[in-house]
Amino acid sequence: MGSVVEQMKTLARESLSNIPAEVCELWLYDRVATNGWPPTGVEWQGFLFNRPLSYWQGLSWDEQCISLSEDNIGDYSTELILALLGAHVGGLDNGVNEYMPDSKARYEAINQYLGERSEIPGKIILLEQSGKFEVLDGAHRVTAALVYQANNPDQKLSIDAWVARNN
Repeated sequence: MGSVVEQMKTLARESLSNIPAEVCELWLYDRVATNGWPPTGVEWQGFLFNRPLSYWQGLSWDEQCISLSEDNIGDYSTELILALLGAHVGGLDNGVNEYMPDSKARYEAINQYLGERSEIPGKIILLEQSGKFEVLDGAHRVTAALVYQANNPDQKLSIDAWVARNN
């Protein structure tokens, strides 16, 4: 019999069998290991955008290369991006570094990677709603990409992503 965390991951995978295995590895399993399964509590409400499990069970997922801009980022993610910018560019003490102690180091490492390669590392995980994207995983990368594009308007980044949509 596996560890408790492995058992919870198995239960999560069974509950959300529509989610591709790579998305589970990139987004879901760390949250299961940290916050348990089934999803209850404030942390899970945030991760799941206050949506019930049945909502997530009804989504379809596509792997694609996308372009992001201020115009196609959802409201919740815009707030998060502004908080990250405030903390890491503006030097504000807005709670970001308390909630994510390695946040500034992550943001700076992504900026360095972007500067060297003109791309962001890895795949991000998005939820498309009403033609806009909410960032499920990759907010630091999206923030860095938007700043990079603002500073390099002739270079539009294509970002590898998993995108969830309503069926």
